[in-house]
Amino acid sequence: MLEYLKLITMKSKLTPREQDVLKLLARGLTSAQIASTLKISFHTVKEHRKKMLRKTSVHNVAQLVQRAMMLKWIKI
Repeated sequence: MLEYLKLITMKSKLTPREQDVLKLLARGLTSAQIASTLKISFHTVKEHRKKMLRKTSVHNVAQLVQRAMMLKWIKI
């Protein structure tokens, strides 16, 4: 139960921009497409991805999106 509560509160640790990037990742956009859509640099998208992986304790974007969907952080 405690682990589940920790997972739920992880979303609040993601910045609004990280949440934007996460939603676009879940829709299948590449980092280049996300950069173009959000009008930010490719490097910035890569940094957001790295930070989200670290904050959520997962190892890749597939796990990140899976966790976000499981916890209802995003809908696709």
